[in-house]
Amino acid sequence: ISSEWGLRMKRISVELARDGAPPDIGHAGKEHSLAEVINQTANIRRMLDVLLWIRSDESGLKNHLVGVCHPSTSSGPKDDPETDLELSHHGVKSAKFEVTDVVGNKDGNNKEATDLKKLGFINEITKTANKPLSEVPKHRGFLVVSEELGKVMTGKKRWWRSDYPPVVRYELQESGSSTLIFEVFSI
Repeated sequence: ISSEWGLRMKRISVELARDGAPPDIGHAGKEHSLAEVINQTANIRRMLDVLLWIRSDESGLKNHLVGVCHPSTSSGPKDDPETDLELSHHGVKSAKFEVTDVVGNKDGNNKEATDLKKLGFINEITKTANKPLSEVPKHRGFLVVSEELGKVMTGKKRWWRSDYPPVVRYELQESGSSTLIFEVFSI
């Protein structure tokens, strides 16, 4: 019985209240996986941390406008998907953020690489793709992660941060609550 606990917990559903709900919250049905609700809550918490940081003078983004904000999932067309949060300044995209709910000490779904590609900092998600981008992104890029994933990202050598040649580097911008905000730089 105890060996099945995790499987049972993963399959627990949460009943979603729909009466009087605003139409812009989506129409995913009346039930949702408890695990997914917890993950979405973690993403929303990190998104709030990012928005608070953006309002600070240290961010350099205080006067930028939010153009896109998907606190629980990204959206947009497949050929040009939107990131979780996009800012603009004077009508030009100035910053893109990918927010992740990964809290473990490994990146089993390769979320880091997927997010780097979505932000425009790597071309492919393969071990042989460590070639420079043909065009460096004009916007600032950020990965917003848990402390646990932050340790994995900065401690593990990935091909995009290898010595032959590195494609990106990270700079920690904020460490608030359990949220880490890394700015991504093309090399």
